Amino acid sequence: MAGNTEGREVLPDKLEDARQAGGKNSNRCTLILTEGDSSKALAMSGLTSDKRDFYGVYPITGKILNVRKASSAQINRNKFIQDLKKILKLELQKEYTDTSSLRYGRVILMTDQDDDGTHMSGLLINLFSFLWPSLLKLPSSFLIDFVTPLIKVTHETKEAETFSSLREFKEWKEKDKAHATEWSVKFYKGLGSSTFEEGILYFNHIDIHVREFVWEGDADGEAINIAFGGDPEKRKEWIRKYNQVDSLHGPRGNKITYKEFVNNELVLFTIANLQRSIPTMFDGLKSGERKILFTAFKIDLTELTPLDEFSSLVSQHSAYHHSRKCISNVIIRMAQDFIGRNNVNLFEPSGQFGTSASGGKDAANERYLHTKLKPVARVLFPKADDALLHYKLEYGRKLEPTRYFPIIPLVLLNGAKGIGSGFSTFIPQYNPRDVIANIRRGIKCEEMEPMVPWYRDFEGEIKKTREGVYTSYGKCHDVNDNTVQISVLPIGLWTDDYKKILHALKANNGDPLIEDVSVHNDGPSMVFNVILSKKHKKEARREGYLKKFKLEKNITTTNMHLLMDGTIKKYHTPEEIIKDFYPHRLELYEKRKGKMAVALTSEIEELQRKIQFLKDVDRGVILVVGRLKSEIIKELKSGDEKFLELSLTMDQCIELEKELAEKNQEVGHLNSSSAESMYEEDLKKFESMLSESDDLNSRKRGMMAMSCQRTVKPKKTQ
Repeated sequence: MAGNTEGREVLPDKLEDARQAGGKNSNRCTLILTEGDSSKALAMSGLTSDKRDFYGVYPITGKILNVRKASSAQINRNKFIQDLKKILKLELQKEYTDTSSLRYGRVILMTDQDDDGTHMSGLLINLFSFLWPSLLKLPSSFLIDFVTPLIKVTHETKEAETFSSLREFKEWKEKDKAHATEWSVKFYKGLGSSTFEEGILYFNHIDIHVREFVWEGDADGEAINIAFGGDPEKRKEWIRKYNQVDSLHGPRGNKITYKEFVNNELVLFTIANLQRSIPTMFDGLKSGERKILFTAFKIDLTELTPLDEFSSLVSQHSAYHHSRKCISNVIIRMAQDFIGRNNVNLFEPSGQFGTSASGGKDAANERYLHTKLKPVARVLFPKADDALLHYKLEYGRKLEPTRYFPIIPLVLLNGAKGIGSGFSTFIPQYNPRDVIANIRRGIKCEEMEPMVPWYRDFEGEIKKTREGVYTSYGKCHDVNDNTVQISVLPIGLWTDDYKKILHALKANNGDPLIEDVSVHNDGPSMVFNVILSKKHKKEARREGYLKKFKLEKNITTTNMHLLMDGTIKKYHTPEEIIKDFYPHRLELYEKRKGKMAVALTSEIEELQRKIQFLKDVDRGVILVVGRLKSEIIKELKSGDEKFLELSLTMDQCIELEKELAEKNQEVGHLNSSSAESMYEEDLKKFESMLSESDDLNSRKRGMMAMSCQRTVKPKKTQ
């Protein structure tokens, strides 16, 4: 209980201490470490009075320190580690041959069954492995995994069954496919999904809910070190070797080695983390972005909608398990259209969605913003493809697809940046027309042309300066003998940051390069008028303004990582991405063609039946006048009764024959179409939309520039 003392040691307040802990029977005591207070409540509900003699419970709040990457000072001041030392009576740097000196003889890790819970268990294993490795090597397992159901199925007349892994559940369904749908399915996302009654059942049958961690040898320690240590190359190789089949969910039984846990279960958190941080090659989307796009398509977001309302809908329709604020931030990022952000933004930014002044960080609060899908979204992601995608399922609901297939690689249009477990990525943006041209070259088996990074509306230059490195240059020119006007900043250098650079040049230890700076708006951009100091103006002109005023910024292609079929792949050029992409897109057109053919055949057969029915009525083969509907139906072929709702006239028959002729024409057109010609048709639609967008943007920029020239006077920077 809170405030218990032993000698001079005051135990943590939130500890529910076992009554026998620290006494002669301490070796028989078990400490349960739970994931948060709610899990502690579940554990306490399951521990009857007699069990409280030998079971203690302590909730973990906050993030567990990765001790392999922490300093001694960080470890020594970490509250959880210090609490753990007190509760268990642990000593640093002590070699343990048994647990007789400890207040508890073993520790149960009671975390959620999801990937984040697995990560918490991994961090706890890492902590003990690094600080007290001898405890993990004891013959009797010191660390125990508490396994609660991941899935529970119930039936009206049969006994409920539970499964702790997806593999077990899938095997159960395969055994009795015919009757599997008769069962109700409950997915347990976390320990909070369990009721107090279920908690009692868990602890009454604790032997089937625990799994012992076993140390077999050095390979176990090496696996833990790879997952949490400081060697990124080994961790990358570990992730690349991930096998999805083996990981559903690892070994059976009540024992698991640390190596098996790391390679079959902990790796799932790492993959999930990468999916949140690094986009797939196929659709250029991270998992959160995919959920947002899925929801927008599902609810047909074609009318301006309050952003906070749309964020709630994303959470509702796609099981987005992070905060609404997080969702809103991602939507804002997908809608931003200032220079350096998106070449093709999928959402309309209605309101202050951020500017190049601070790289979009100056966006207004979500409650002031509205958005909707831009028409280009459905051109890039054709609706005809929706039925061909593979969708995730959770709690029996269809969620977002595992991946979309836009008509061109979205990641090359809008770029990507992210940091995940073991990997990071940076992919520049490219001109959509260049990407389309190279797709066409690839389809024709022609050599692709190297592409240079390109950012919509950017008026500076981007040049290749060395292998894998391009340099973005701003623009400036002399206004008079002493004044230089800076009109364009390089890509990735935001206005507010550049102001700091200029102020630093102005206050350069008593020997400044510039004497003064003034700034004014020029449409969506800022223009800086820089007055050079007399002492340095010749030097600045000789060395070059771009270098002297720090108007150069590198764009690299040396860290282009993308997810592909569950693993990470590194790309060296954007052309390599296109070469991987377009064969999959062509394959999808073949599937689309097949599905369209089946649908058209079904529609034609239905039209033919309707026409034949009307002709039979006209010729008197089917008598309908003066008869009860129930009598007529008895004489009809199965399924033809619905045709009685038609207008039973030859005019209706003529209309249906026209429709049938049109459908037959569609079949002819489809049969004569190839995957390549269907692809070309979609690419042309996108090109047409690009031209319309270019014209609209050009008019907007012209109007803004004229407005600023009439109303804004130069002012000095503060």
